[in-house]
Amino acid sequence: MKGIAVAGEYLYVADGPWGLQILRMGAPPPVWSAPALATNGFEANLTVNALGTYRIEWSEDLRTWTPLRTLTNISGTVRVVDPAALNTPKRFYRAVLE
Repeated sequence: MKGIAVAGEYLYVADGPWGLQILRMGAPPPVWSAPALATNGFEANLTVNALGTYRIEWSEDLRTWTPLRTLTNISGTVRVVDPAALNTPKRFYRAVLE
């Protein structure tokens, strides 16, 4: 018997000589929304499926990352503000689950 089933974060695959394999799928990546460069700096909403503590980092070249702040997400969405973005030509952001 062959088949695939998904339940929560798990993928169940029945096929081949190994029988049943159970694979854990990671949570979907964070989603940035409503980005804006306002008078108080860069602002954006960060929506995540995994509640917890996130380290927000910024980079000017996508190679070297600098911590901006740590946020605890208990609702699924947090607001990120970076006042220093007003003084730089470009910045990239990412969220890392701690």
